[in-house]
Amino acid sequence: MIRLVLALLIAFPISTAPALADEPTSQSEHFEYAREDGIDVADPLAYGAYLFDNCTSCHGEDGREGSGGDIRGADFRTVKKMTTAGLEGMPEFDFEELELNALVAYLGAL
Repeated sequence: MIRLVLALLIAFPISTAPALADEPTSQSEHFEYAREDGIDVADPLAYGAYLFDNCTSCHGEDGREGSGGDIRGADFRTVKKMTTAGLEGMPEFDFEELELNALVAYLGAL
C-alpha cells in the first residue's frame, strides 16, 4: 500500500502553488486593456512597447525625439518620477511597479 501511495505521489505530485504562478497580476487598467488587446503582459518588452505607445506623441517612435526629449535607457527611478509626478508638462500616469518595470525594459532596448 505504501508503495502504491509513493508511486502515485511521484507520478502526480501535489502542488500548493497556484496553477498560474508565473502569470503577473496588477490592478491597473493598463494591465487589463493590454490583456484584452492580446499583449503578453508577462513579457516586459512586449508590455513596455504597448505602454510606450502613450509616449510616442512627445518622445517619438524611438524615444529620442519630439518635445519630450530623449528618454531611451531611462532607469526605474527616472521613469517613476516622470510618470507619477508629471515633469515639465508631461501628463501623470497611474502606473504600478509592473508597468514601470516594463517601460524601463523597453526604453533600455530602444
